[in-house]
Amino acid sequence: MDLDDTGFIDIIRSLYLGSQLVVILLSFYLMSVIRKKNDYDTEDVKKQLKQSFTSIGIVALLHLKFGYVQPLLIQSIMGFKTFFMTKEARIHFFNGTTSRGELRRPFRIEAHFNMVNEKRQPKTDKASIKRAEKALKAQ
Repeated sequence: MDLDDTGFIDIIRSLYLGSQLVVILLSFYLMSVIRKKNDYDTEDVKKQLKQSFTSIGIVALLHLKFGYVQPLLIQSIMGFKTFFMTKEARIHFFNGTTSRGELRRPFRIEAHFNMVNEKRQPKTDKASIKRAEKALKAQ
């Protein structure tokens, strides 16, 4: 691939912008699916959207200010991978089961390099679940 050819760079830019637009539209569609099910996952999807816009800003800076083309190619693919690997997309698009495995609710708090203390993880015993349900009903 000739990354110095301006015609080829325009194609890569279009591919990047198109893929990011599709990911953002998928996120909004996922939010509408979640609202129809009256679920509480909309906050997590909003966080994902913020991350997408931050990623777009960083890649735009790298490309426009410093002339890097490679992040455009990588993020064209990674946007889809990141979206479809979220727990919310796996639950609401692919009918993932929330009764066991990593999609089990309440979700574990994810952090880079596993730096989250086990005490901060959500409680899954019956008493903690009943307290949480009571608190939700009180709202």
